[in-house]
Amino acid sequence: MNLHTELMKTKFPLEHPLYGRIESLQKAPFLTPAMLAEFTNTYSFEGSTELEVCPQCFFQTSGTTGRSKKIPYSEQDLERQKEHEALAFSIAGMSSEDVILTLAAPPPSISAWATINGSRKLGAEVVNTSYFDYEDAIKIGASRRVTTIFATPIVAQGVGELIQEKYGSIREVFPKLKRGIIFGDVLPPNLEKKLIELWDFEIRRLYGSVEADVLAIECGKGKGGLHIMADKLIFEIIPEEELKQMRENPDYSPRVKNIFECEDGERGEILVTDLIRDLLPLVRYRVGDIVEVHKEKCECGRETPRIRVLGRAANTVYLEGGPVYEMQLHLALNKTLGSDYSDWKAYVRGNGTDETFIDIRVETKRKFNSDIKEKFLKNLRRICSIKNINLARFVDIKFTDSLSETKIPKADEKSKRIIFA
Repeated sequence: MNLHTELMKTKFPLEHPLYGRIESLQKAPFLTPAMLAEFTNTYSFEGSTELEVCPQCFFQTSGTTGRSKKIPYSEQDLERQKEHEALAFSIAGMSSEDVILTLAAPPPSISAWATINGSRKLGAEVVNTSYFDYEDAIKIGASRRVTTIFATPIVAQGVGELIQEKYGSIREVFPKLKRGIIFGDVLPPNLEKKLIELWDFEIRRLYGSVEADVLAIECGKGKGGLHIMADKLIFEIIPEEELKQMRENPDYSPRVKNIFECEDGERGEILVTDLIRDLLPLVRYRVGDIVEVHKEKCECGRETPRIRVLGRAANTVYLEGGPVYEMQLHLALNKTLGSDYSDWKAYVRGNGTDETFIDIRVETKRKFNSDIKEKFLKNLRRICSIKNINLARFVDIKFTDSLSETKIPKADEKSKRIIFA
């Protein structure tokens, strides 16, 4: 009997103040971020453990729905979380021999707590507490032993540039550094290249959330695909065709697929279930991301499915009903322009209608030939598998020396590049 089958038999029927009574996972409704925020901000949790950093252990989320969520943990929940993180970090190549510098945010964010405790559970050494005190490790010479850093893409770039400006060569400051575990945001190809040039390390992507812990992580051999953490979590997909039905009919009940039942290359919105929690089990939680599932066995030997995160579900652009995701625009731009651009934004009008239009602005100093738009549209068509659509009617691309600042509504902060009019 595998873990998931055992969980289904022992955890259902499930009764909890957030859900009421759920007879089985297959009959469970979806849990949205807004529903979770409403519950956690009004319910009084008994049994949450105490830490030095806060009276009770609530890890705060960023509030991309407009309201932040306080996620409670019992003492046993925290111990299980440490084991879960340690397993994820080992997949990324870490071991007890590693020395860690964390550039994560301190509590009430979970990121620094998780990177520190997951690393220590492996037996690794940690030389600082968060991005607040990374310089202390440099000043006392501990940076010379660091083998791994944890950071979001933007923090890795910003801190790296500051270190380079103040201390000189990063390779001299961190002579043993070999990997950067990057989390918290989609990593565009051009920024990935900048980070590798800046830090001179190998990148391992980590995909996770405060609500559901580490969801997936990249190993050293299956480049680009992230191994799902199926040892603890149950993953399901709302397939693209079912999402289309939901858009057309709000009362439609979609067909959900276990990720192990998906076809290779299948795409959809990810659902996460975590039943191994005392205080707040998650059941069919809509993290809010679109993923692509890959089923081929990885060279590292792990046989569980891998995923690629394509972007936020709420920021999907629809051209004559066909979806276009943020990462697909990233890849098409990168294939067309290489590293000759700094950033981009897409201004979308009339999304999902016959008048949908994507106005892409690219920040670059280079002057391109007149055929560059045609090359970009050709690459976009191939990456998105778009057929029988005159893309030139729906998409334009312009180049500028500097992108203008755009005010993003709080609920859309996880996508700073897709702006809907």
